[in-house]
Amino acid sequence: MTNGFDLYTSTRTVPSKTFLVPTTRKFTKKGTFGENGQTVITGSDHGHVYVFATNKVEPMQILQHGGGATMIQAVEVSLYLLEQACCSMSLNIFRQPL
Repeated sequence: MTNGFDLYTSTRTVPSKTFLVPTTRKFTKKGTFGENGQTVITGSDHGHVYVFATNKVEPMQILQHGGGATMIQAVEVSLYLLEQACCSMSLNIFRQPL
């Protein structure tokens, strides 16, 4: 896929969903799940991180994390508890300037 990434189920050989992420060059990037599998997060080759709901194709949020030439190749999502009544999601972004 040259313009985003595809989501496959374990029993299908064709994508169940395609998430479009604008690109200007081919490179490997990691997508990861967040919020108990309800969101998909991925980087880009232009300094943005895209957050998608797994049931929609439009991004829920686009986070700027670098300049136009910054490659975001990997993201990591972790969930942690604050007190006992609330929880929060942390997003770690790994970038590589070009």
